[in-house]
Amino acid sequence: MKSLIVLLLLAVSWPVVAQDKEQVDAVDLAIQVLNEGVTSLDPSDMLAWIDLPRSVKKGNSITLTITVENARDTGDFKLESVDIDGSFLRGFRIESVTPVPVESDASFNSLTLEYPKIIAAGETLEFVIEMIAVEPGVYIGEASIWDEEEFLSRYVQCKVTE
Repeated sequence: MKSLIVLLLLAVSWPVVAQDKEQVDAVDLAIQVLNEGVTSLDPSDMLAWIDLPRSVKKGNSITLTITVENARDTGDFKLESVDIDGSFLRGFRIESVTPVPVESDASFNSLTLEYPKIIAAGETLEFVIEMIAVEPGVYIGEASIWDEEEFLSRYVQCKVTE
């Protein structure tokens, strides 16, 4: 699914010439996402909340908490990763992440925290990111929770003051 993001960037940046049916389907999906918005890809019965102070002073610590709930009656949610936009993170230095990811990657202007975890039906999982505010400004981005094929996103925003 992460290849969809790359495809979206390509679809916006320059014309894509499809060579086979799989490419045509991917281009059609990219166009659908651009027309309808990424929320059309939310996994069914998955909930997510962001807890973050509205503002913080430069040099102070701040906690970003992402809570994910599998509200399905039956069926697991196979968590792949939690991604946070670099546009949000520019104003902060990450001090710690709980639970500790299996792997992390800062590329494509986002931070990807890899978590090959199962969230069983009715269960909740919480991700806590401790940060220090380092640069005054207004920071807005998205936190995205990925499974193997879909994702759901929630906005994260905070103002850093002097």
